[in-house]
Amino acid sequence: MFHVNRPQCQQTIPRKPSGASRRIVRTARRGTSDSSRTEWGREKRRSIKCIVGLVAPDGGSIHLNGVDVVCRSSYARQSVAVVFEEADNSYSYLTVRENLLYFGLLNRLSMAEAKQKADKLLDLFGLSEHAHRLTQTLSRGMKQKLAFSIALMKGAPLLFLDEPTLGLDVESQRQMRHLLMEKSEWWNTVLITTHDIPFAHAVGERFLFMKNGEIIWEGTKDRFATPDDLETAFLSAIGVGSRA
Repeated sequence: MFHVNRPQCQQTIPRKPSGASRRIVRTARRGTSDSSRTEWGREKRRSIKCIVGLVAPDGGSIHLNGVDVVCRSSYARQSVAVVFEEADNSYSYLTVRENLLYFGLLNRLSMAEAKQKADKLLDLFGLSEHAHRLTQTLSRGMKQKLAFSIALMKGAPLLFLDEPTLGLDVESQRQMRHLLMEKSEWWNTVLITTHDIPFAHAVGERFLFMKNGEIIWEGTKDRFATPDDLETAFLSAIGVGSRA
């Protein structure tokens, strides 16, 4: 579980505050997938960085499993694996497999453990035949899969995905949906920020709508029989109204 209350996140540490996320209060239950619909833009990314311990907020509090990660940012970095929408967490001059091994070793796996885990993830994401390609030669969709794989090398219980379907083709989006809909050995809880309503409806169990850094609605999937129902509720919540 994590709880965020009035963090004002800085773009870098310890520069002037950006004013992002004036008030966020969020509880994620273990073993669930939460989907956030947001209009933040760049503030969203900074807010995520605050939550996962990459950027220090200069106000408010952030708790993960009861631990104040503002004071103990290392706990957040150990407990959360994040994939940002740019999928830029790999090194272009390394191969796909070398990237996985590097991040496995960085997270204190032995070489044998890193190799075993990397091979499982290559197979899981359909990257085995591309294992020896340089990352810079990959398509946008394959880079997204690699970014996801790198995050899972960490072995963190909470997986934070920012726009995970961005740049994926239809087949890859389908694979991503099925992967997240299944109970997995790779994570306990998934938190997703997305503008892809059909995807959110398919994989989400609890939903959170946000506008200007404020939670304006939250609830469970049983309220929405179809993606159109979810879209209508979101548009109504932000004051736009349903589509014609």
